[in-house]
Amino acid sequence: ALTDNILAFWLLTIGIHLTGYYIYYNGYWEEYPHLIGVTAPFPLFYGPFLYLYLIYSTRKSESLKLVDYLHFAPIVISYLYMTPFYFFYTADKKIQVDKGEIDDYGTFSTILLIGFIISGLSYAILSYRKLLQRKKMFLL
Repeated sequence: ALTDNILAFWLLTIGIHLTGYYIYYNGYWEEYPHLIGVTAPFPLFYGPFLYLYLIYSTRKSESLKLVDYLHFAPIVISYLYMTPFYFFYTADKKIQVDKGEIDDYGTFSTILLIGFIISGLSYAILSYRKLLQRKKMFLL
């Protein structure tokens, strides 16, 4: 079912994101610097997955609507913005950016952090409102 797929991708995303933290805290990013920043936009996945899971668990639909993919636009934009970092920075330069010695993505990191907060709060509120609407529908 669609909701099972949404949940599976959501949990996979969480697993990959947590693996990124594991790699970072164990010092593997210096050994494998091309992994630096790969999971940076991952928290932007959580809100849309929560919302879509909730929406489609209350609908009888077997596929996402085209408009549903727009929820993932900030993630796509983030990765597009970071494309030069991923493909054109040397391993040493990536390590320097990670350590803060080069501030090429400092402002972007701040914007991304604010985006995480706004996304998390917005999707939590939207999801809660949808649940309240659903509850009212069953009470009538």
